[in-house]
Amino acid sequence: MPFGFELQHIIRQHATLMVHYRSQHGKRIHHLELGVRQPYSKSMYKRLSEQVQSLVNPQRSDTFIKRFREAVRTGQIKAINLPSERFTMPKQYTRRGKTGTYQKDTKEMLFEVTPEFEAWFEEQNKDLAVSRQGGQVKVTEETLAAGLVDFGALARETQAKMQASYEKGQLLGKSRGAKSKPGGAKSKPAARSRTRKAGA
Repeated sequence: MPFGFELQHIIRQHATLMVHYRSQHGKRIHHLELGVRQPYSKSMYKRLSEQVQSLVNPQRSDTFIKRFREAVRTGQIKAINLPSERFTMPKQYTRRGKTGTYQKDTKEMLFEVTPEFEAWFEEQNKDLAVSRQGGQVKVTEETLAAGLVDFGALARETQAKMQASYEKGQLLGKSRGAKSKPGGAKSKPAARSRTRKAGA
């Protein structure tokens, strides 16, 4: 008896191919499950100069590069040097006693982007967001977008400050009203005009 073929379900990438054979009467007589091989995923590589642009505080880019190279040395990050290639760090340097700023170049590197690196970079980016050790993260659109500051907490703090200022103004207005006497303020007596005698 001839059989009909029906492809019942395909789930792309991580699924299995379910093939069902059914008889002419629709009764399933055989079930075959075939594994679908996942497509080969190529590794992602990124330049150090490109990653530095993602720092929320470019003035700490020199410290980040030092930490990056240390992570490469210890095997935490897989990276290679790109011979004869250099890039300019975004940090602005100043000379003591002189006006203006200058920048420095450093060696270019190519590294492998992994979930472990993403977690490492997120931690470093948060730590370097402040200009000095122990300081507070400056509130900017970049730090908000990076999740380095809590917008909800800042909004509640702003509301509380505005409410406190409003209540203080209300109390001040009431205290001034209580001090004023009924009938309004007394008018000051008109100053006597002095006439200067002729010849004086």
